[in-house]
Amino acid sequence: MPDWAAFWPPKSVDYFATDDPGLVLLKLLSRLHSSLATQLNQAPDKNLLAFLDFFGVELRGPQAAR
Repeated sequence: MPDWAAFWPPKSVDYFATDDPGLVLLKLLSRLHSSLATQLNQAPDKNLLAFLDFFGVELRGPQAAR
């Protein structure tokens, strides 16, 4: 058995090791992504375009595949 297998989480869905900084960072980023994706999916198109413009995202027209 490899050494890292001892650190593999049990089968419980609620498992979260707060002493592992990698898991903490992954959990934080996943919650941030989930929250942002949920809010963007609920925004009307006009507000979405204003939000993307605020962050400096430039929209490009459709392009043919290369």
